[in-house]
Amino acid sequence: MATVHREGNTDLLTGKVAIIGYGSQGHAHALNLRDSGVDVQVGLRPGSPSSASAEAAGLAVGTIPEAVEGAQVVALLMPDQVQPKVFEAEIEPHLAEGAAVLFAHGFNVHYGRIAPASGHDVIMVAPKGPGHVVRRLYEQGLGTPEDIDMGAKLGLNHPMGPLELADLIGLDTVLYIGEVLHREFGDSKYRPATILRNHVAAGWLGRKTGRGFYKYPPR
Repeated sequence: MATVHREGNTDLLTGKVAIIGYGSQGHAHALNLRDSGVDVQVGLRPGSPSSASAEAAGLAVGTIPEAVEGAQVVALLMPDQVQPKVFEAEIEPHLAEGAAVLFAHGFNVHYGRIAPASGHDVIMVAPKGPGHVVRRLYEQGLGTPEDIDMGAKLGLNHPMGPLELADLIGLDTVLYIGEVLHREFGDSKYRPATILRNHVAAGWLGRKTGRGFYKYPPR
């Protein structure tokens, strides 16, 4: 049975985290962890064009085996199709006892293409956005819509978060209600947020238009 953690605690990371790959997700994971005080080393193949970018960002860079050696957590953040061969040849032989293996996508684990030996926990961290968005939100101290709604549901025991509820009601309706309350009461707490006005102006009205704070599949 998998354990799902919805809140982070970097104090649990007492050793090095190896980030294997420095693409969309790899650079975001590496920089966010580094800036949170975690010891990070990026593992790349010799001659990788990403080495210069990682080094310019102030990250420790080594070969994949060098990064894996002694790491408490090894994050495979390279394309799914190359992960099995890299894991077998360059990661598994160098895994420290009890090291956890982290994925940002569950394909290879689900279909049995990668099966870490007993004693190695398997973790999936699946950000709700491309790496550059994850990094930007971290730098701004912000979260994704999912983060905000999950906070309301878990912290306040609400059945729905505020943004998914607004999408369900219709953002144009939410905007109209906010404008009426602001006009009648004159209290700034009712003033509609700029992002709400922008969404309505763009025609992103929530579920009924297929996009609001979230995107929805065509009906």
